Formats: sequence, C-alpha cells, structure tokens
Amino acid sequence: MEWEFEDFKDRLADILKEISSQGRYFVKGRNMDWRHISGFAHIEAQSAEVFLEKALPRTSEWRLTGYYDAEKKVLEYLLFYHDAPGGESYSVEASQDGLEQ
Repeated sequence: MEWEFEDFKDRLADILKEISSQGRYFVKGRNMDWRHISGFAHIEAQSAEVFLEKALPRTSEWRLTGYYDAEKKVLEYLLFYHDAPGGESYSVEASQDGLEQ
C-alpha cells in the first residue's frame, strides 16, 4: 500500500504544479464534515504532502477519488472519511489573490 500512496502523492504533486507554479491554491469545499458546511481557503503549499496536510481533515483514514481537468486547470475530488461517509466535494484552482501570475 505504501508504494501506491507514494505514486498518488507524485501524481498529485504534478497536478498541483500544473495548477499553480507558485504553489498557491484556492480550495472550495461543500458538504464538509457531519455538519455539511461549505467554505473556502487559500492554501500555500510547495509539496503534495503539505497540501494534503492543509487541505484534508486531520484523520489517518480517508479515501479520495477525483478528476483533473487539464484545460481548465481545476482538480475536483470527493473525500470520504468517518465524519463524511457520503463524501465531501472539493475543487482546487490557482489562487487569484493577486499573487498568482
């Protein structure tokens, strides 16, 4: 399982670099946790590991499925874990806070 997770992180790193070469992301979430809340965050991450640490809940057991649209440079994914067994929806794009070129 460990090698599959390493492959996942490598591919995620490639996708994140395509989305933002500066490592600055705008993440929108819907149907999050047991309260089904929505929200957004500006995340700065120079690696897949840091992105996962900042963008995912602090739990060691989760499942993620997603799709990357290379033309739009948008990553969409569903995240499943104990507080969201039906899945949380996320979209990730480059941050447009004036620092992304």
